[in-house]
Amino acid sequence: MLSIAGYGRWSGRRCLLALALGLLFFGWELPKAAAQDLFGIGNPGSPYIFFSGIEGEARITPIWMQVSSGKQTVPAIGAVWHLRDTFAIRQGHFFLDTMLKVGARRIFARTHYEPREFVGNTNFMNSPFASEAQARLEYSGLRIGGDVDLLRRFGAVAGIDIDYDLYRPVFSESIRTPGGGKKIEGPNALTVGFHFGYGRLISPYGLAVVCDGRSRWSVSGTQVNDYEIGGGLRGPDSMLGAWAVKFGYRQTSLEFPRPQMFSGLAVSTHFEAVMSGWYVQFNFFY
Repeated sequence: MLSIAGYGRWSGRRCLLALALGLLFFGWELPKAAAQDLFGIGNPGSPYIFFSGIEGEARITPIWMQVSSGKQTVPAIGAVWHLRDTFAIRQGHFFLDTMLKVGARRIFARTHYEPREFVGNTNFMNSPFASEAQARLEYSGLRIGGDVDLLRRFGAVAGIDIDYDLYRPVFSESIRTPGGGKKIEGPNALTVGFHFGYGRLISPYGLAVVCDGRSRWSVSGTQVNDYEIGGGLRGPDSMLGAWAVKFGYRQTSLEFPRPQMFSGLAVSTHFEAVMSGWYVQFNFFY
């Protein structure tokens, strides 16, 4: 039979052993538990967070673009004037595009601000003995649009878009048109198109490789064909949102007919231009 003193020592050892086993179990399971809650209260799966279903995106896109081709045709005088060769619009520029998008479920509204301005300087009639003259192409302003996602499954998204340009393409020059030059302006463009995207996790902590693209073409107004495609990395989602960095390529073509004055006569003309370039894009998703 154990003495009272012996029983006390045995009970104390049992308590120490239980405490040691408890600490060992806690130390073993803590990293597993932490891995399930990377962001604590910031975890979007937390039962303490309520989400309204509203989604949004902000986008900043530094882009380098140039006029890669284009021309103005004047059939009445048999003239074909090229933007790069005749009007000397060869130099590329950096621009800063921005976009805001908000919506719920599968329907979204967007607004874009995209500045575009290209200038060429040469001599009147391209003669080295004539005075200096200038040509300018502008396609800058706000564009509004909407998206409907038709597919959102297994990391893929695809849908249809509609956009309306609140601005117009404007071309002016005093290089080939006598009497002070001319200025022609295309109508506002209404476009439809589609978008797609795909993401795949490459890390258990939520880092993903993503790619996306968008294309649109006119149904009225200036004939616009615009497409872009890019890819990069997206960070993990949390209640504070997620970020992404992407690199890509974009090309925009414009085409419209317009009359102009030439030597006192109104003549019909046809203008077209293609702008293209590369970008880096910073996205914030909520």
